[in-house]
Amino acid sequence: ALSPAAAAAAFSRKGKGEEEDPTLELSREILATAARVRDAAAATFRQKRKRGGGGGMGGGGGGGSEGRYVRAMKDLLFGDAPLLRDHNHHFKTVASAALPGGEASRKRSQKIQREVSSLPANLPLFWGSTICVRSDEHNMGALRALILPPADTPYGGGAFEFDIFLPANYPNTSPKVHFLTTGGGTVRFNPNLYDCGKVCLSLLGTWEGPGWDPKVSTVLQVLVSIQSLIMCEEPYYNEPGHGAPNPAKGGMSMESRTYNATIRYHTMRSAMLPALRRAGGGGRADPFRDVLRVHYQRKLNELLALMTTWTHEHAALLADLGRKQKGGYPEMWSRQGLPSVSDFGAAAKEARRALLGMDRGSGGSGG
Repeated sequence: ALSPAAAAAAFSRKGKGEEEDPTLELSREILATAARVRDAAAATFRQKRKRGGGGGMGGGGGGGSEGRYVRAMKDLLFGDAPLLRDHNHHFKTVASAALPGGEASRKRSQKIQREVSSLPANLPLFWGSTICVRSDEHNMGALRALILPPADTPYGGGAFEFDIFLPANYPNTSPKVHFLTTGGGTVRFNPNLYDCGKVCLSLLGTWEGPGWDPKVSTVLQVLVSIQSLIMCEEPYYNEPGHGAPNPAKGGMSMESRTYNATIRYHTMRSAMLPALRRAGGGGRADPFRDVLRVHYQRKLNELLALMTTWTHEHAALLADLGRKQKGGYPEMWSRQGLPSVSDFGAAAKEARRALLGMDRGSGGSGG
């Protein structure tokens, strides 16, 4: 049997006269839209940085650095790894069970093979945000995804992982997805991402909205939806009943700023520092170690500046809350988990130290 990586290479080329898989066409449309949004956001940010004399998110995002980042990451986006054997895959038990044979099993295998083969050429790869995937070396239906979100979200600098399993009746039912980056079951990173690992998304049947369509829906569509719809700039509004952002009021609401501040803190503590340790560590093989090492080396300057920006903005937020409450740092915010200036600053300082401790080598952000 072909390994997932070999299958990807073998099946990524459409034969002469062969019809295009409609799922690939849909995925390309989704990714093209995402690319346009990311490019527009990057252009806006560069204009703001020029007007502001280099403020904002910081350096490292010039055209040369962006191109080198993409080239360095391109061959690391997809691969296979012993996920079920060595990496404590969440769906190990069910994925290791024998599948029923027959026509349904054959169609499942063909569908999975087509989808997996399309991933290397279609996974999003941008300076702003990237998705990487590993497939089990012996079972294409077991995957692990890594999402590296944009810096203009409260998830910037973090590395977020998801275990995925394509069940026996796939694609008639949606994939099973489990969120891994939860701070050991202590952090709910989003109204749609629970600390128990549950992922709420309409495509998965766990959230309101358009559901899974066996004819057109794909794993790639699920991952892009998580990347763009869940890990967004203002996740506070993902919660039903919180309404929607109102740009006419100018700036973010206090509720959204406060929510983002807490998520930023947990991103540094539970999604960035562990990833930096993995990137620089040795020992047990890590399916995403090379990805994380290149990512943090290439984006070092931007992320150092991001930690500084977040620290200043957190202090400003608490000052605004104090003035609003007319009593200094409000006790209610502490009870709800909003970190103090000193706690937030300590997390940012630790993140900066870990970034600076990376072995930059020839792949550092300066070259």
